[in-house]
Amino acid sequence: MRPGDRLAFKLDAPSLAAIGHGLGGRAGAQGTLGGSLAEPSGEFSFFGEGLRLPGELRIATVNGEARLDAGVDSPFRLSAGLSGLA
Repeated sequence: MRPGDRLAFKLDAPSLAAIGHGLGGRAGAQGTLGGSLAEPSGEFSFFGEGLRLPGELRIATVNGEARLDAGVDSPFRLSAGLSGLA
């Protein structure tokens, strides 16, 4: 990437069961990435619904967002919510 370049991404996984390995539910994320390998930056949001994970772990809902500003000493912010952990 060149300085100033940004990469936008969007992930929509409506049926994690199709992957196999004991996964289930729906998940997604979207955001942008920028900076360099030495000083990455970006922001993204994510969600999951009705998640089933290996080991019989189940999560009703999870969501959150994160932001990383470019620079070695720049802040990283993360907020997340989770409900229905079983």
